[in-house]
Amino acid sequence: EIGDEPGPLPPASPPRERPAKDAKWELSDWGLFYRTETRVQRERGTYRRLTYAVAGKEVTFLKPIDGEGTNLMHGDFARKLSPSEEALTTWILKHLRSFANKRVLVLGAGLGLAGMAVAACSEAKCVDMTDGDPEVVGTLRASLELNEGSFGSTKLSVQQLYWKET
Repeated sequence: EIGDEPGPLPPASPPRERPAKDAKWELSDWGLFYRTETRVQRERGTYRRLTYAVAGKEVTFLKPIDGEGTNLMHGDFARKLSPSEEALTTWILKHLRSFANKRVLVLGAGLGLAGMAVAACSEAKCVDMTDGDPEVVGTLRASLELNEGSFGSTKLSVQQLYWKET
């Protein structure tokens, strides 16, 4: 992997002050979380590895730059972290008790921030992340491997679910 490892984890939600410069944490594009970013070269492509601070934990996922994961069925939308994804993740973190012992289904998981956040931070029984695009599913599976051991007793799965099959 290319790049520096992040410094200490910042507080659970963005404080009014920025973390120390040597910590390498920055506000996300939409300003709702702190994150670190490194560029990684893997066997089948180049990715941005984003680690978000969520409720005192870290959730890491890959965002394809070139190679595998960039030839998507419906354009580049699934390669972007939208403001609604961060807003949904914020809502999830404010309502963690609602997920206790529940099964969570994420349709159109994209990069996977919301699904991995609920798996890492709640006591959900299981979280099933789905997407219709096989390349997105491959990227989600690679991101899941980066977070191995981060989900406690919550089981997390990634599957392809193509809408015309349902």
